[in-house]
Amino acid sequence: MEQEGDSLKKRREIAFCTLHPDSNQAGSAAGMLLEMEGIVHATALNDATLEVHYHLLVITLADIELLLESKG
Repeated sequence: MEQEGDSLKKRREIAFCTLHPDSNQAGSAAGMLLEMEGIVHATALNDATLEVHYHLLVITLADIELLLESKG
């Protein structure tokens, strides 16, 4: 059963372009995101796919994507 506040915790997968010079983009992104407030868990599922769990009251998917895009 869903606990109070669980609906504010989100899980998403973010895919990266495989033509990028960093062959481990997902791992690099996970390391960067783990330092941010609101990120509960971030791990690379493979070199080009990131799984991120975050708290919606602190950070949104749009914020995460904007940060990743700004870092290249």
